[in-house]
Amino acid sequence: MATGYAAAATSPIRLSGHPDSSLRCRRWPSLACPGASGPESPAEGRGWPSPLPAAGGRPRRHSGPARGLQLRRGHPDRRHPARRRPGRDPGRARRHGRLRRRTRPVHHGYVFEVRADGHADPRPIRCLGRYAHEALAIDADRTKIYLSEDADGPNGLFYRWTAPRRVKLGPGVLTRLAPDAGVLAAMQIIMDDGSVLPDVAYLTSAQLGRPFPVRWIEVPERDAQTTTVREQFADDEVTRGRKFEGVWGTDQGVYVVNSYAWEDGDLPADAAPHDGMVWFYDYRAETIQLVTYFPHQTTSEEGTPAKYSDLTFDGPDNVTVTPWGSLVLAEDGSGASHVLSAIPGGPTYAIARNQLNDSEFCGPTFTDDGKILFVNMQDPGLTLAITGPWEKYLS
Repeated sequence: MATGYAAAATSPIRLSGHPDSSLRCRRWPSLACPGASGPESPAEGRGWPSPLPAAGGRPRRHSGPARGLQLRRGHPDRRHPARRRPGRDPGRARRHGRLRRRTRPVHHGYVFEVRADGHADPRPIRCLGRYAHEALAIDADRTKIYLSEDADGPNGLFYRWTAPRRVKLGPGVLTRLAPDAGVLAAMQIIMDDGSVLPDVAYLTSAQLGRPFPVRWIEVPERDAQTTTVREQFADDEVTRGRKFEGVWGTDQGVYVVNSYAWEDGDLPADAAPHDGMVWFYDYRAETIQLVTYFPHQTTSEEGTPAKYSDLTFDGPDNVTVTPWGSLVLAEDGSGASHVLSAIPGGPTYAIARNQLNDSEFCGPTFTDDGKILFVNMQDPGLTLAITGPWEKYLS
């Protein structure tokens, strides 16, 4: 299809497998949709636990990125840069005594609350810890929060915060809690011999769908005043992972993404490089399983286009659960960037490709009625609203 600015804003994007239907992208005609329809019944009879809703049901869309809480990115030990008004000379202002603040570091690495009406509370939520936050999801009971850490040297962790007794989460609740309220703990994936898996990269597609028991070990000092949180644990005490990224919760559990691990230092020397992993943690069973796996390909290292760019994916980042139980992933990898449809335990398809530039997609989410998929292009900073026969295509 046309990719220039002159293309019609609602030009149809045909889906292979659906000759009688189309998706329409409102606002920006820079997407191509090379995808194909998925199987009639995802992962039937494969023995997966049930992140997918029962017939006629839909996952509860109560949590995920940008739903009430904002994550402040950056290394928790970095200082806040001095704020500067355009056209002002900070040296002159300092000489006249108008810049006397910020004589001590302002720590980053906290979660902040931003409500749906746009009201923001500038107070950090210290009880959730200070580290390189990426995303979070709140469980259906509103008593636990699951948080990812995008960090390396050493690799980041996946966390669970448990509210104090008789506390239910809601607007303004977290900012009123004490800095040490509740319990912040890091994930341990337990192996058959009882040992802790030191890094998720030791598991591969051979373990797709296998549930592993999970334990949680409490963080000793969550505000990381002297030592970063992830460095407070020895490697045999927690399960690390390169680039813990998107998180999305359902009534049954929570999905979490690892984007990739293949460069030197990304993973243990004897682990398997990969181009992306998606996990599902089951609340009730307290198990985690690998549901989507992208094997490593050398094109990821070289940054060159794959021969079949709409069949070769890498670098999943943000994740959302569709109203029909399948997944939509935003890709931040090498070469072409896609919006992907993934069946837990099954195949992955391309929904859309960025034909404007090499910027990543981010923040996919559906309207409550499932009719519009919103997704962002990070550069040049666009939000796209894509309509179409989503139930037919993604269920």
